[in-house]
Amino acid sequence: MGNTYGYCRVSSRDQNEDRQLITMKEMNVPEKNIFIDKQSGKDFDRPQYKKLMRRLKAGDVLYVKSIDRLGRNYRDIQEQWKIITKEKGSDIVITDLPLLDTRKNKYLLGTFIADLVLAILSYVSENERCNIRQRQAEGIAAAKARGVHFGPLPRPLPENFGEVYRRWKRKEIPISKAASECGMPQTTFFDRAREMAAVRKRRGNKNESHPWESMENEELLRTSGLILTDEQGQTGITLAAILLFGTDNMIVSACAHHKTDCIYRVYNIDRYDDRDVIDPTNLLDSYDRMFDFGQKHLNDLHVLDGIQSVSARDAILREIISNSLAHRDYSNGYIAKMVIEKDRILIENGNRAHGLGALNIRDFKPFP
Repeated sequence: MGNTYGYCRVSSRDQNEDRQLITMKEMNVPEKNIFIDKQSGKDFDRPQYKKLMRRLKAGDVLYVKSIDRLGRNYRDIQEQWKIITKEKGSDIVITDLPLLDTRKNKYLLGTFIADLVLAILSYVSENERCNIRQRQAEGIAAAKARGVHFGPLPRPLPENFGEVYRRWKRKEIPISKAASECGMPQTTFFDRAREMAAVRKRRGNKNESHPWESMENEELLRTSGLILTDEQGQTGITLAAILLFGTDNMIVSACAHHKTDCIYRVYNIDRYDDRDVIDPTNLLDSYDRMFDFGQKHLNDLHVLDGIQSVSARDAILREIISNSLAHRDYSNGYIAKMVIEKDRILIENGNRAHGLGALNIRDFKPFP
């Protein structure tokens, strides 16, 4: 049985880490094993973090409240995650996001989901540090140009909404009584119930006792690090929140050029044999449609993974599609493509280029 550690970080000395400390106590982390840094998350050159890393060993568990408390540099977060989980053999638990708990997600699908969520959130965490104000201004301008009206966040759900929603879902009470008990119109209750059902469906969890079930939308976004406050004290919904859970209209307003063109080109090489243009929609639905398109046109070859037979096609598609979505520069207007040809799958993605021409593995150097 290893030791438990906690890591807390705030960006400046006048910020308060009490909420993070409360979480560490709830996780039963000994006070002597809690390490706190008060400096920017732009890199991992932090005294307490370095001290923590010297202490971590195989079998230990590290608790962090949210991914942005670990850091705000995409490549560094990925690298540190690999060092902790692979090289040191420790586990990491991001308490605000149950999917990022390496103790539980050891199986193939769980590891894929955790890696995808980590990639997306760490990428966004870096972007929030770099250009949150610029992106907000551009998104607001684009939305206003399309006639979108801005207002306050939806009113908080009543405390009894989760319990009433479950009774209504089990058909124990009609919608009129459910809405009355929550003090809202029937149409509002139905809209909120539909939103809650959609979130549960997307996270692939049918457990009605899951804490997300009783959370209002704003609370769910905050605990997942999808509503953030920048260094100037301005609070807003991140681009990740919009891309993960936003409606199509909201995504069009904030990121109109987000689009993926899936093409099957084997016989008609001048044009295509089949095509699915995935217009701006959330990343989870985008993933599903890209995956379905790949399954439709690729033969399913099963191989042995140890003693278990697994689909090589599905494993390859998961890797290709998740990387395409996670490592895409969403400020780039280039339309991403997934092209299935006779002897290869070609991915074209909008990114900031740091070189020109073919990569030579013998002298390739990652950037930065």
